[in-house]
Amino acid sequence: MNEQPPASPRPLARDRIHVQLNRLLVSRHRRMFGIAEMIGLAGSALILIAVIISYFYFLMPARSRLASLQLERSRLQNQLRNEEDVVRQDESTEATVENIR
Repeated sequence: MNEQPPASPRPLARDRIHVQLNRLLVSRHRRMFGIAEMIGLAGSALILIAVIISYFYFLMPARSRLASLQLERSRLQNQLRNEEDVVRQDESTEATVENIR
């Protein structure tokens, strides 16, 4: 009985890779999107996601800062109005005192 030794796994793996590469080349001619296009599409999707995340990452703190600064501005304007009223009242008090004299 003449038995053949089992084939080493290397030629089988090499043949599988060769078959897969041939399929890839044939499918490249038949399809609109190849590997390069899919990699480019995945890369552009990744960049788009990064842009959206960074937009919200920088936009949210800026909006929060804007809201706090607007509140501070309105508080300072109210304080200024109150101080102007006090100054006017002091001036009118002085005028009243002068009129009484």
